[in-house]
Amino acid sequence: MINYVRILTYQNGGGIKMFLSEILMRENVVASINQNIDKLLYFIPELKCMMGFQEKESNYNLDLWNRTLLSLFNSEADLDVRLVILLRDIGKPFSYSVRMGKDLKDHAKVSAKMSYDILKRFDFSEVYIQKIVYLIGQHNKKIENRFIIEDIELARKLYEVQCSDDLPYNPNYFPKRKRYLF
Repeated sequence: MINYVRILTYQNGGGIKMFLSEILMRENVVASINQNIDKLLYFIPELKCMMGFQEKESNYNLDLWNRTLLSLFNSEADLDVRLVILLRDIGKPFSYSVRMGKDLKDHAKVSAKMSYDILKRFDFSEVYIQKIVYLIGQHNKKIENRFIIEDIELARKLYEVQCSDDLPYNPNYFPKRKRYLF
């Protein structure tokens, strides 16, 4: 059952950012999410669309939500990285065609837009939101050398997201991704 008194305290005290940080920064992030799923869905109801969402003819073995949890489990304890992993595919159910069995639009763009709105709701600073949204928009693109030269720390975070993101791939597909990442 949702503890509405605690939720109101988070909202009124401006601590919903802290609530999200507490969940994402625990050592066992998956257990933390599972223990707080009702509250997390209260603040980010868009996550519900990821649960049970399975792409037709996918290179993955798991549904979208469980892939996200596995990626979080395999990620380093960095708030930026874990926030990007949590939100990177949130737009996929809204950009996917069951009839065609593929993305109709770039899901990263849809996820970035949705994430911007979610992070605004959490009252993150505009600069921070732009950083996270940028990483979400780039999470499925090859990291170019110029990006590494311009901002090595941001490139490192993107690399961490991509490595964590690729672990849930179907084992038959992973060797192709592994050549790029490792």
